[in-house]
Amino acid sequence: MKRDEITPPQESWSVTTAALGEEPLIIRFRVNAAEQLGKAHFPNVTAISWAFESLSPGIQEAMNNLEDTLTDAVEKQKTAYLTAVVTGPGSREWQYYSKSHDAFMKILNESLSCLPVLPITISSFSDPEWEAYSRLAGSELSPN
Repeated sequence: MKRDEITPPQESWSVTTAALGEEPLIIRFRVNAAEQLGKAHFPNVTAISWAFESLSPGIQEAMNNLEDTLTDAVEKQKTAYLTAVVTGPGSREWQYYSKSHDAFMKILNESLSCLPVLPITISSFSDPEWEAYSRLAGSELSPN
């Protein structure tokens, strides 16, 4: 498959719950994303985390705006795809698989520049076998 033949994954999402130790988690993940996108084309993970004290309607709206704005921007350019969102007590994390961390960060900075400064942290790592996605989508965490 050539890079320009990559088609976006189906908009099929699943939601599950799990626990990390004593902490309950809600996991929303894109079904079959690794197979649909092709692992080799998107070997990098960028995780965006937002810590919060309470998930008030205002924070929820700001989080939705972040997700929608960034996801629309990176997926339109076929640079990265949102594959999972994990919400636990006090934090939410979005996981994007990308072709290139640098290209992803460029789009992130451009697309989020119109939003107020957000209390997020960003980390990235190489994951050519999609192990992080497999743990979430395969419920390798302790099921509730």
